[in-house]
Amino acid sequence: MTPEIQNIQPLLEKFDTSGPRYTSYPTAPQFHTDITYNDWEIALQKSNKSNKNISLYFHIPFCQSLCFFCGCNMQVTRNQALVENYLIHLFIEMEMIAGKLDSSKTISQIHFGGGTPNFLNPNQILLLGEKINSLFNLSNKVEFSCEIDPRTISINHVEALVGIGVNRISIGIQDFDRDVQESVNRVNSYSQVKKVQSWFTKFGIDKFNFDLIYGLPLQSLNSFSKTLSQVIELNPSRIASYNFAYLPWLKPHHKLINEDDLPPAKTKIKLLELIIQTLSQNGYTYIGMDHFAKNDDELIIAQQNGTLQRNFQGYSTQKETDLFAFGVSSISSFGGAFFQNFKEISSYNSNLESSLLPIEKGYICSTNDKLIQNVISSLMCNLEIDFQKFSQKHNVDFTSIFDNELAVLASEFEGDSLIEISPQKLSISKVGRLFVRNIVMIFDQYIKTDKSFYSKTI
Repeated sequence: MTPEIQNIQPLLEKFDTSGPRYTSYPTAPQFHTDITYNDWEIALQKSNKSNKNISLYFHIPFCQSLCFFCGCNMQVTRNQALVENYLIHLFIEMEMIAGKLDSSKTISQIHFGGGTPNFLNPNQILLLGEKINSLFNLSNKVEFSCEIDPRTISINHVEALVGIGVNRISIGIQDFDRDVQESVNRVNSYSQVKKVQSWFTKFGIDKFNFDLIYGLPLQSLNSFSKTLSQVIELNPSRIASYNFAYLPWLKPHHKLINEDDLPPAKTKIKLLELIIQTLSQNGYTYIGMDHFAKNDDELIIAQQNGTLQRNFQGYSTQKETDLFAFGVSSISSFGGAFFQNFKEISSYNSNLESSLLPIEKGYICSTNDKLIQNVISSLMCNLEIDFQKFSQKHNVDFTSIFDNELAVLASEFEGDSLIEISPQKLSISKVGRLFVRNIVMIFDQYIKTDKSFYSKTI
């Protein structure tokens, strides 16, 4: 299941370009403000009539300090009144939407993201949990995950999170090297993370996701090798290792990073090689793109049985769910449409105070959009498309509709053994998993020649 990385550097250099992460299709740049509340109501009716379970996402946008690499919608504050007011409005949004959902619908997934969800104090966490339980019909097997900052969490936070049903923890580590951490204003030690893990395991939670970033300032092969060794000792069930997207023209705080300290492209490629080699030799399976998991993890099982999905939280299980997202900037996906909330807290609050859903923009998918959604999802999650099965499922002739795309793929990727195209199917090879973003971009009908909005694909 692991790509052979010998002699891969020329390929990494060849396909070093920018492109979407495909957490949605069409991607966020296609969302527009012409979306209406009637569009939302129509999409909701479609969701209510479907047999899909529901996933919930809650965005907590607050942080105590600024990480210079951050690409999230967040706000640094110590103002508890601001947080209390945000929760009041979050609860209003939850009540507005829950009241329109089919009450028999089961909630099978919940995720707290940010910002820093454990910015909330333990009592606020308990209040949010109580609100969720009172408004929604939770499955007794709900997958309930929460992102945490190990620097600011306490044992009381842990008790509160466990008390509301959280059963998977995502920890942002990025890098354990002190010099690297100081260069991006994010200092969290190995011992700190180990202590936080022990708090959760004491309460029976043993499912951990770790986030790493390669390409940060002052990173070297030697320093990151030590970080990987420490991560392996902590034994998380999943690891996501993201390529740092330095985008100072989009994220002004990236200018706080000394650009001269960023590793050159060749070093980043070697860091990626190191990550794949080290993790694959220590019990982790390479799922694709930037995700690794233990062989018995639910992600691996989902990939094997065809229920793996790619959404706004990255790779996750339970493909057939509708996503309802709450809070600033959060994106919902249901009824063949996307709806994104306002990114500014003031606009978010004012809309709710006027009894309006805080939707800023969105997108209604066409029949062709949905078809390409399925193509991209199949390739990113299942790593192949069976032409006959796809054609039967969607009542189309795949090879006729996508004959141009197949020709481009054969020309650009097949010669490097990244894909294989047979009369029966299109398959991505073990090495090709590294280039899955490049491969699926061929099907993207909206991709622009100016890719400055996007991160590097490798």
